[in-house]
Amino acid sequence: MDEAPYKRFIVVPKKIANRKHLKFLGKTNMSPGKMGSQIAHAVQRQAVKDAPELVRKWQLSGETVIVLQIDGEKKLKAFHDYLNENEVQNTVYIDEGVTEVDEFTCTCLVSRVCTPEDYFFFSLLELYK
Repeated sequence: MDEAPYKRFIVVPKKIANRKHLKFLGKTNMSPGKMGSQIAHAVQRQAVKDAPELVRKWQLSGETVIVLQIDGEKKLKAFHDYLNENEVQNTVYIDEGVTEVDEFTCTCLVSRVCTPEDYFFFSLLELYK
């Protein structure tokens, strides 16, 4: 188990299968490249919100990123609301729908740099597979 004290969590809707394309959000196909770009967009948007001192501590502790999965867009939105209610800053990336997904699809969530006190909120989610 990684012992880094500062971590960033990324949550994506659970894949539903095949090897060439990852299936997210029911019938929507998203290629691995598309998913990677969605995560990059969300991380960049969250990074500008993060407290600089936490980001620096995260960088010094190895920049741990943990990718988790959740069952679909509806649960992703509910999890976003849950984190907000508990004051765990996060960003949900909403795609414009130009290429692989429908417009206004929530494709991933990125947490702020988290301290061990925040880990509880992510403990029931599975690692992304």
